[in-house]
Amino acid sequence: MKTVGRLLMLVLLTGCPKGQTSLVTVYPKDGLDPATKTFIENELRLLLAATEHPNFDITVTLQQPEVGTAVAMTSPKGDIIIRPAAVTNAMKSQAALWSLRMLIAHELGHIMASHWFTHVSRQPQKELEADKLGMEYFKRLGWPCKVWVDRFRRAAEQYNVSAEHDQKARYGQARQLCEAEK
Repeated sequence: MKTVGRLLMLVLLTGCPKGQTSLVTVYPKDGLDPATKTFIENELRLLLAATEHPNFDITVTLQQPEVGTAVAMTSPKGDIIIRPAAVTNAMKSQAALWSLRMLIAHELGHIMASHWFTHVSRQPQKELEADKLGMEYFKRLGWPCKVWVDRFRRAAEQYNVSAEHDQKARYGQARQLCEAEK
């Protein structure tokens, strides 16, 4: 499994075949630091390659999400919105990088599961399904699933206030899905 992840990473880092355009579009197109744009494009390409639809055309917008304290979310059109600070921090810190990868994997899980965002779609079961898919993408890339367990354990210990993001349920699911890694 780790070999598959390394091969995917190699293919993605070497770029698209000549004449083929990127499947990832990052906004804003003007005014974005080229290093930041390249960084987020590469992270998205890596994770997108591990999904059920690796040729999915996706748009990512770096801006403050309109939903409370959300760091990332999926728009009603199926695009991903990420706080710019999350990307900037991920470029500087390994811990922040794994957090960003988890966020992207989770949001891709929503998109791949066709969770189009209406009031009804933002349910705890849909959040768990997006997490489950995100963990599967990590496994396909040979990345440690344990980061999900650690993150949700800390969150469950510190707070569990969001009805749609039940941290205790997320922690339990991550432990169950990632226990084979031990």
